[in-house]
Formats: sequence, structure tokens, C-alpha cells
Amino acid sequence: ANFEQAYLLLRHCVRLYAKDKKLIVKQISCYNQIGICFNYQDKCKFALTQYKKAFELAQKYQVDLELWVTLYTDAALVFMKTDGYEKGGFADTYLKNAYRYAVLVYGEDHTETRRIISLWNHCLATYDPQTAKDNFIRIIREEEEYYDAMHPQLAETYSSYALFLDDQSNYKESLKYYEKAFSIKNKVMGPKHPETVDLANSIGLIYSYIGKTKEARERFRYCMEVALEREGSNSPTVATISNNIAILDFNEEKYEEAYGAFCEAEKIYRVCQRIYGNDFTEDLSRILCNEGQCLTEIAGNMIQEFYEKNIKADLESSMQIRQYLQDAAEKMQIAIQLLIKEKQRYRFQIAQAYGSLASVYERLGMVDDTKKCFLKAIEGTVECRHELHPDLAYLYNNYGQFLDDQGNYAEALYYVKKAETTMLYNGVQDDNLNLRAVRAAIKAIEEKVKKII
Repeated sequence: ANFEQAYLLLRHCVRLYAKDKKLIVKQISCYNQIGICFNYQDKCKFALTQYKKAFELAQKYQVDLELWVTLYTDAALVFMKTDGYEKGGFADTYLKNAYRYAVLVYGEDHTETRRIISLWNHCLATYDPQTAKDNFIRIIREEEEYYDAMHPQLAETYSSYALFLDDQSNYKESLKYYEKAFSIKNKVMGPKHPETVDLANSIGLIYSYIGKTKEARERFRYCMEVALEREGSNSPTVATISNNIAILDFNEEKYEEAYGAFCEAEKIYRVCQRIYGNDFTEDLSRILCNEGQCLTEIAGNMIQEFYEKNIKADLESSMQIRQYLQDAAEKMQIAIQLLIKEKQRYRFQIAQAYGSLASVYERLGMVDDTKKCFLKAIEGTVECRHELHPDLAYLYNNYGQFLDDQGNYAEALYYVKKAETTMLYNGVQDDNLNLRAVRAAIKAIEEKVKKII
């Protein structure tokens, strides 16, 4: 993981190989390796510059298909970070090309072909999740028969499948495969290797999703110690882990502490923008939305406190509550403005931000703006994913509750029922508290509809 030294050596190799056209394949391979180094450090723009050089030389000198497989696959890993997994995007297109060439070069059942399918499945999952899942299950079954239990390739496949399950909100199964991948990477590459640390961070996130805060904090603490030792305090990795720890504080309703931690993570990303030459748009927009949600909850707690005491808020408190909500809305608006600069690339993130903004507008009593934001969030998520994606259950339910409050009971019932359908489709069990709450809301709204009839 000594990327700076690797970069210097590879640059030296590029200069040596450039002197002899017979060594053009080695020169292209060096550009590819430099791109990998930059990608590990989240210097995506620099990585893509190296891949551009590699592709230009590969086209000029008509290199064999095997090298094209490598170039398309490794470049796709960068595009997954910069462009996401959307259908027809760069990552999707490059992995399709890599797969097509891999079949010609290696055959359908070769290790490299299976690895490309595992990567492509993340794109496929956005528009055909069942096929993606079937592909993963088949590849895992084949690789478990072929490799020994601690083979690095198994770790790659387990990790890819865990990420797919994570995106589908199947956290229990996701954790199982992340843990398998971590065990292998930890033994083969060591506890301080970036890939090992990345897996530990992913495991921490899953623990946070399922409410195991103590286990999540242990994982994040380990990741932070390694990141600080390896990269220093001003690094994207440290900012990401700081954000994840802040999410734990948020989940424990420590909103003031979480807000401070989110702001600190934002400052680190701002510094990283100058150091790394990367805009970190997605990361910054997510943190801004998180800051906005903290402010919204702080305001909500103040309102709840007055409600429980059965007293009316004084003018100063009312103004403070409104200011918190307005600041929250402003942060989310800034996040959306950042994302909209590359609208096609960040469609899903934009939809998520609109969903958060809708909740703030609702508390501010901005009915028309609330409705517009909820619909943009729902339409955007359906467009990027599918109408039964796990994230939509939350949006359907919240929009249904909003319509219920506005007295639009028939439409409210439609959306709350869609929330129930979406939760059941994604495997939510009958004893789940959120599903129970949705079903209680359905009954209550049905009663209101009957009274009208």
C-alpha cells in the first residue's frame, strides 16, 4: 500500500518502455497500474488521465484482446466511483465490453470472466436485480468448489456479493459475506492493508444499520487508527470514517454531537479538495444532507419538549426552531446544487436529497414545496432503481403520512399500501416495527376513507 513509491517506480518504467515500441504493451500496463494506484487513493481524475493514455496507445497499436479486458475492467472500477452503476453509464458499458472480450479470450468459466461478471452485477442490480443475484450465487458456488477456503479471489467475490446485498437492504446476509471476505483479506494481506480496512468499514456500516452500535464503533475505531497512521488527518478515508461515526451519534439521538462531527468531516473533505484535486461531490453532498437532518431533529426535539410540557413556545424559541429548519433546508439545497452540476451522474443521490428536503419543508409548513420534493424523490428513485427498491418504502410511507395530514386520504392510502408492498417484496418480516407502523397507518387511513364514503 505504498502508493507514492509505486507511482515513482511506475513512472520511471513508463519512460524506459517508451524508448522501444516493442515494449508498448508494458508501457500501457504501467499506465494502467498508475491508474490503479490513484484509484486506491480516491484520486479519480488522475486515474482517468492515466487510463486515457493507456486507451489511446492500445487503440493506436492494436494490442491483443487480453490487455483490453484488463483496461476496461480497471477503468470501470474508477467509473463506479465517479459515475455510479447506472444502466448505460461508463461503468456498465466498460464492464460489458470487458465481459465480451473475456469470454473470447478466456472462456465463460474462467476466473477472470467470473470476476468481471461479479463487478458488472452491481450495474445490473440497478435494472435487473434478480439476474444479478442469480449470477452471484452461481459464481460463489463454482468458486467455493474450485478454490481453497482462504483464496483471495473468494474474498473478492464475497465482498462484491455483500455489497449487492447491502444495496438491497439485506443486511443480515450482507454482514455474513463481508465477514467472510474480511477474514480472508486480514489473513492474506494483513490488518492494515487498504482493502482489509475498507471491508472493516463496510462491516461497521452494516452493524450501524442493524442497530449494533457498539460493534460498529469498534470497527470504525480500528479503521480510524489505521487511516491516521497511513494517510494522516487530512485524507478522504479519515473524512469518511468521521462521517460514519457521526451517523452512529445520530442514530443514538445525540444530534448536537453528530452535527459537530459531520461539520468536522465536511472541513476535512474541503481540505482534500485542494490536496487531491477531486471535487468529492457525492461525499460532500451526503454530509451536507446529514448536517441538515441533524438540525431538523434538534428543532424537532425542541418542538416535542414544548408539546410534552403542554406549553406554547415563546417567541425566541419559535424563531430558533424556525432558524434551525431554514438552515437545514439551506444545507440540503446546497447539496442538491452540487449534485445537479452533473445531473446524469448523480440522479439517485439527487432523489435521496429531495427526500430529505421534503421532510424539512413539511416541518416548515411549506405544503406545495413538500409535495414537489417527495414526488421528485420518488420519481427519481424509480427511474434510477425500480419501483420496489428498498429506499422507496421510506419515501412511500412518509409521503402517504404527509397526504394523510393534508386530508387527502385516498391518495395517502395508495402510497402507504405501496410502502407495505415494497417492504414485503424486500423480505421485511411481519414482526418488524416499521412494517407494523405502516400497517397501523393503513388501518387508520382506511377508517377515515370509510367515514367519507
